[in-house]
Amino acid sequence: MRLRHRRPGIVLFAATALLLGAVPGGSAQPGAQPAAAPPAAAPPAAETQHPIANPSFEDSAPGAAPAGWTVRTTGTGGSALVTDADAAAGAQSLRVVQPAGSTVTATSSATPVVQEQRLSVRGRLLLEAGASASLQIYYRKADGTRMADRQVTTTGTGWQELDLALAAPPVATDVVVIVRAASATGGTTLVDDIRLVEEAPESYDPALGQQQELLIDDYRIEAVSDLERVVHPGTKTGPVLTPTKPWESNMVQIYGSAFWDPSYGKYRMYYAGIASGWRMLYAESDDGLTWEKPELGVVEYQGSTANNIVLAPGGSGGVVYDPHDPDPNRRYKMLTLPNPPRTYQAFFSPDGFTWTPSPVNPALPAADVITVDYDEENGRFVAMSKQPYGVRAFFVSTSTDFVHWSTPEYALAADDLDQQLAHANGALEAQTYGLPAMAYGNDYVGFPWMLEITELAPDGTTGGGVDGPSYVQIAASRDLRHWHRPDRSQVVELGPDGTWDDGMIFTSSNLIVTDTEVSMYYGGWDDTHGVPGGQRSAAIGKVTWRKDGWVSLRAGTETGTLTTKVLEVSGDSLVVNADLGGDGSLRAELLDADGEPLPGFGLAASNPVTGDQLAAELTWAGADFAAVAGQPLRIRFHLTGGDLYSFTVADGATIAFGGSDSGVENRAGAGDRTLVEDVWAHAPFRDHGQFVRTVRDVAEHWRGEGLLTRGEARAVQLAAARSDIGRTHF
Repeated sequence: MRLRHRRPGIVLFAATALLLGAVPGGSAQPGAQPAAAPPAAAPPAAETQHPIANPSFEDSAPGAAPAGWTVRTTGTGGSALVTDADAAAGAQSLRVVQPAGSTVTATSSATPVVQEQRLSVRGRLLLEAGASASLQIYYRKADGTRMADRQVTTTGTGWQELDLALAAPPVATDVVVIVRAASATGGTTLVDDIRLVEEAPESYDPALGQQQELLIDDYRIEAVSDLERVVHPGTKTGPVLTPTKPWESNMVQIYGSAFWDPSYGKYRMYYAGIASGWRMLYAESDDGLTWEKPELGVVEYQGSTANNIVLAPGGSGGVVYDPHDPDPNRRYKMLTLPNPPRTYQAFFSPDGFTWTPSPVNPALPAADVITVDYDEENGRFVAMSKQPYGVRAFFVSTSTDFVHWSTPEYALAADDLDQQLAHANGALEAQTYGLPAMAYGNDYVGFPWMLEITELAPDGTTGGGVDGPSYVQIAASRDLRHWHRPDRSQVVELGPDGTWDDGMIFTSSNLIVTDTEVSMYYGGWDDTHGVPGGQRSAAIGKVTWRKDGWVSLRAGTETGTLTTKVLEVSGDSLVVNADLGGDGSLRAELLDADGEPLPGFGLAASNPVTGDQLAAELTWAGADFAAVAGQPLRIRFHLTGGDLYSFTVADGATIAFGGSDSGVENRAGAGDRTLVEDVWAHAPFRDHGQFVRTVRDVAEHWRGEGLLTRGEARAVQLAAARSDIGRTHF
């Protein structure tokens, strides 16, 4: 029997941590007890070194096997013996001799682990002859079998310092370090100074950027009282694109991207069609709702190129429009899994239709799911890829040129709370099926696709043949490696039973942001993971939220408070995105780093914000927020009868187009005219594309005159692209 997916009562798990916080000092509510002073800021945590028996091989006599290590050999002539002939640290090292056709391994003592411990193996290797032995970090299950591992070899001459990181996966109980030699040609390697190091915990940075600060997690929150964290499922439309072509069969899937292209003047979608294999397909739209599938004449299907195929084979992945690349043949960038070969491959295109492979492929090692987006603020591309890990899990890689990518680092896997929720829904296990991630405001937002396994695969494992539904959560991160999900509710809801998207939900790689809304496209299946392809259908819809509107902190009729951690602010105004209903209100007081009220910024002087406002400025009678810029402070919000979605501290006089703010100062240029005035001198604009092109031309002219940096010009152009000016609303 196939279990359907329903999720009642999940918010209780999420609200607990938020509601238990203590309230630091400041203005007390009537009848409240005096609040304790906020805790002193803790010094930055340092990394931890875990002991390994005989790490530098000093505890054994030269010529002996290393004490505390288990040595195994196959074939003839191989050995791992202590030597005093050379050493990187101390007087001795381990010489690993591996004749061709043999295998030699030396395994350290075991160290217990828990999920997501971020461990690194460090050691020094010297290649004496032939091929290098490898240094491995190797996680094991309770029965001693392999869970996950990663290895590295040395190159060059002399002692080389190696550093190999891999976080502990779910179910792993211990970790060992392995030195392994198994090359076809054989070789001799010296090994010394082995260390197992746990990285320092995620640290808090008080510096506040000048974009939205979301409330998805507690990163900026010291304490709350009488508030509830609420996840707001998006409003769904669709399906907006359905399978209509033979090469799509009955399944089209947004394992890709959909975005407004200002240079092309249309919305463009790259999606997968599934019919006897996966293909990357293309569609375009004037309004984002009605999509056309043009005949591109690029890829042949059954003897004809009259189709909308841009890459075959091709499927999971995404496309990024990059107007900043100086090479016009690289304006569009694709990262996908062609399969074959089953590796993540990069491609470039001048027009989004014809694609050329990257000079360096594979771009990344592969499993089967990858998403990609561009982080404009930091000038880097961000890929989230599934990697071998023992369970479905996602790793982050970044690149500044889309050719050379960083080694995948662990980002997210299902944790104990996910397992509890899966079991409560009658499922066997939860795993992470995808993790699109993109820069937004001061944060990164992620949309984990969570698979709840209701039936094992035919071989009895949790591999590719499992059955079960998938749904989408919301997560936040500051570094793309540490992800936080206080509330595990669905942010894109599965459809009711019997609808086109009641079985599985996935999302695109990117967001579409306007002055008032944020949206993305999503794929829906009408059945679950294990149902054969011919017996299920898939289509694509659109989901929309108010701007910043995924998560809020909500107050009822009683006033609730949110007190931030210490902030270092540089802007001159405090703006909130809040829906305060008919009788709701929001006020704020400013506190110093110790939680004491700042003169002039008390609660009594705060002018209330009311109504539903995406960008309402908080002010105080007789005081100017600009006066506190540059000093450490805390903000305490007092909220009644409504929802607070985000807050922003920014310069008031910034370059903004509607509600889309670049964060760049709207300074005066030639003739004392500002950039915004230069843009509006070209009005009216025929459409959004003409407006964006005008902003681009003006911004680049200002940059050429030395009035904007490259980063500022990018931010201005991005704000224009995100605005609603000249855009057809839908």
